[in-house]
Amino acid sequence: MKIQKSAKHYSEAAYCEIRLLSEIMKADPNKTRFCTRLNDYFEHSGPNGNHVCMVFDVYGENLLTLMERYEYHGIPLPIVKCICKQVLVALDHIASIDIIHTDLKPENVLLSTPKHSIISLMRHYHPPPLNQRPKLTERDPKTMTKSQRRRYYKKLAKQKEKELNSDPDDDESDKSDSDGDEHKDDSDASKTDPEWEVERFHHIILADFGNSCWTYEQFTDEVQTRQYRSPEVILGEPYSTPIDIWSCACMMFELITGEYLFEPKKNDSYPLDEDHLALMTELLGDLPESMRLGDGKYRRQFYNSNGELRNIKDLRYWNLEDVLHTRHNFTRKKAKEIADFLLPMLIYLPENRATPGEILKKFESFFEIQEDDYEPLCFVEKKAKDEEGSESDSAEQTMESYSSATEDGEEAADDEASGPSRAAAEAYRFWEEHPILNRASLEEKGLTIGDIQAVLSGKTLVDPAAHEAAVDVIHLLSEETDRLSASDGHEADQEDEGEYDEAEEESEGEESEYTSSESDDE
Repeated sequence: MKIQKSAKHYSEAAYCEIRLLSEIMKADPNKTRFCTRLNDYFEHSGPNGNHVCMVFDVYGENLLTLMERYEYHGIPLPIVKCICKQVLVALDHIASIDIIHTDLKPENVLLSTPKHSIISLMRHYHPPPLNQRPKLTERDPKTMTKSQRRRYYKKLAKQKEKELNSDPDDDESDKSDSDGDEHKDDSDASKTDPEWEVERFHHIILADFGNSCWTYEQFTDEVQTRQYRSPEVILGEPYSTPIDIWSCACMMFELITGEYLFEPKKNDSYPLDEDHLALMTELLGDLPESMRLGDGKYRRQFYNSNGELRNIKDLRYWNLEDVLHTRHNFTRKKAKEIADFLLPMLIYLPENRATPGEILKKFESFFEIQEDDYEPLCFVEKKAKDEEGSESDSAEQTMESYSSATEDGEEAADDEASGPSRAAAEAYRFWEEHPILNRASLEEKGLTIGDIQAVLSGKTLVDPAAHEAAVDVIHLLSEETDRLSASDGHEADQEDEGEYDEAEEESEGEESEYTSSESDDE
């Protein structure tokens, strides 16, 4: 049940959402278009006014939660294909009745839950006592921003790895607990087995139409969450249903890789939107002249009269296929398949961008699960990668810089000034001068920086000797980090505390549309 706030503009928004949902359901009487369904609505009178309440079916977790289960390493491709096809069906449906979702992202796509599971959950659920209220100050990942949550889970993964590498305890009871944990891990592993999960995801739901609008009746120019925002929205041009297909491509890349396709950073030298446009340019090429010199409301803030970005000049170009192959280790064949699928949805001009129906028809064979969609066949092996030509080596150098700049700035992702593309040259110099990770030192051991990153992410190198050498390098890095940490440990503690304090402040400042607020009427 969704309980809207009682202020007048929230009530108006709720009734607008009800009208949209009614049209969506009316056009889908057979319930085959994967959109959330409104069962009923009513008004509840409280001490601060009337609250519009909407009753929906019970659904499962959202796609962000699913990404967290895979620790942001990417959801297996067969599962993503299954999800993507249904999202496109839902987008095709709402576009056919002139509705724009405007906020497509992993949080707004839910997994359906079988009825027997819902009944079981309800039987075992016991609400907390009325005198107990949840504390917003607890370090709950649900109260963190998405970037903070990513860092939080990465820290947990490092802590878990450290515990696994520690000496075993001789105590028999610990051994017993360990055995129990093994069974638990086996159970958990079965829950994320790709073949089993493909069967489970036979039904997803496109949800949260609270920000949606008609193509002919729009309420604001500020739509879409940052990382999924289309170029026409950034430039302040008229928008319509094509903005949803752009968001869909960004979301699918994120599901496959565990990383944003575009993640602009704050900087005093240029606005966030300009960095966003620069990242698009680096990956997809220059925007058409009609957009760079067009009538967009905000165009002049980012482009000069020559159609050049005003503040960002140093652009480093690479294509989507190379990003998937070199950065995310997909085979060249699989990287090309994914890139070919995503690029029609990332065409700059909205009128030329593929529609959901066109994608479903043109890429019908793409949605069929292939044997090489499963790990490890979809990922490249080191030997095969080394045999590729100098063109691939050049791309690898570029993407190694991209990777190092991204991961080196991970801890300050929310506040760092420059994006990874423009930090690439500086990061490359850093690695070249590093006493352990410089290229010459790694080559003596038969390694590359990509090998080190692969082992750090939990992968096993094909060559056992190379894998052992990479582990030795990581141990040396760990010792170096320990020495540095010993000198400024107090500062690190303060930074961590500040990080979680920031999350707590954000959680206290955020207003949830699902709970009523006593101050809303004011």
